[in-house]
Amino acid sequence: STVDNPMVITADDSSQVAVALSYIESVGVVWVTPVAAQVMLDTLMEQLADMGDKMVPLNHVVVGSTVVARYMEDMELYRARVLQVVDNKATVLFVDYGNCQVCDTSSLYKLPTELSEDKVAPAAVKVVIPGGEEWEDTEENREVVEALLEKENLTLNMSMGIFSVHGEEINFSKFLKSKVGKNQKIGSNSAMQKDFSFKQSFYLERECLREESNQANVPLADLEQVLAEGGKDRQA
Repeated sequence: STVDNPMVITADDSSQVAVALSYIESVGVVWVTPVAAQVMLDTLMEQLADMGDKMVPLNHVVVGSTVVARYMEDMELYRARVLQVVDNKATVLFVDYGNCQVCDTSSLYKLPTELSEDKVAPAAVKVVIPGGEEWEDTEENREVVEALLEKENLTLNMSMGIFSVHGEEINFSKFLKSKVGKNQKIGSNSAMQKDFSFKQSFYLERECLREESNQANVPLADLEQVLAEGGKDRQA
């Protein structure tokens, strides 16, 4: 299956589920949150925040268990699944968002039973985008994926891993650089031409999106603008 964590979705697998981008693991693997799960997630985060000083440190950390960990970027408490333990370091997956972190085992806390994954299903859904293995996992490509998915009215076909905006399927391959085949040898001139062709195509697609957005009843977002705004957010 292209989608991990079926517990979150109760609708039929073939239906279009409204989602919001949560985390980009790689150019072909992203994590999203169903819009229907957002209220539950907000409530969960409030409960964890209220527990603050009442958290019980873990004496023994078990791989596969769900614990409470502080995310180093904001020092807030989150549910986390232990993926690996080496010496006194644990790699954890924040199950409600999709990102990972390495932290000291001594910094992990016991997860209250009422907040276990059995009682409150993880909010993050892992999606393997069809064809993702063919694209270069570069920062440039990731920014394009982010620009394409940071949209209102984003939906996901759960059984196929296909994203749509306003009901129109997103064609990632139009905008993403593909890997050079292992057995494919290209000279510097060919490489430059390939790169130029991609950039030319990318900007032409942006112009097409602009023209379509001016004509269509439902406007498509301007990729260039979204990418620029994304850059500002990262600098802030």
